[in-house]
Amino acid sequence: MRLCFNPVGIGAEMVGMSMPAPVQLLGFRLRIAHTRQDLLAACSVRAGAYGRHLPQLQQSLLAPDDMDSDAHSSVLLCEEKRSGKPVGTMRLQHSLGGPLQIEHSVAMPAEVLACSRVELTRFAVSQGADPLVRLALMKAAFLHSRAAGVQLMLLGARSPALVRLYQRLQCSELFGAGASFPLQHAGGLPHRVLINDLRSVEARWRAAGHAWLGFMLDTWHPDIDVTRNPPASASADQALPLAA
Repeated sequence: MRLCFNPVGIGAEMVGMSMPAPVQLLGFRLRIAHTRQDLLAACSVRAGAYGRHLPQLQQSLLAPDDMDSDAHSSVLLCEEKRSGKPVGTMRLQHSLGGPLQIEHSVAMPAEVLACSRVELTRFAVSQGADPLVRLALMKAAFLHSRAAGVQLMLLGARSPALVRLYQRLQCSELFGAGASFPLQHAGGLPHRVLINDLRSVEARWRAAGHAWLGFMLDTWHPDIDVTRNPPASASADQALPLAA
């Protein structure tokens, strides 16, 4: 689900301020992929990032899959401003379209299935990219999910570093520390399953004085644009859905 919203309005609403939020410009732009060319750029980042550790998956990640063009999915694409080079990507799948991919591999508790949910997958950042790319992708996922009225965010993580990143954002392991499950949509590799309740996350971050609070909530980043509509320059034959 790709929603359009006014970043300035959201910034003021999120922090309860009457004045606009502080503005920070980034060295990259982050947006929704709208064309096949966009998705191929995202796939190049996926293949490069996953291929460093899982070379057996690299070839299969070079082309978009069916979920990339699903009406209830959005692919985030991050590009350097100077070079236009793609340096980061992530995919969000909304439960409005049916079971999430992770739910085909893991039996979720009833209280989870009773909520609206989004799953984050294909999270990839190019080697040597700006360190803020990873955090900006998480911010975009949070804003996009919140604008869509999503209650719960689900994530599968294989690497300890990614688990630590999610835990720093106050995600918790749904089935207890260290429990892992082979995920069909991730090559059958074991992943830990994490969850974040978006209904309470802002209050939790503020109560904890979270180190990333300013970046995630209190600053407007014009370079993070998760609007729904494709740019005017995108021709009809370029626009999604993307037939193979």
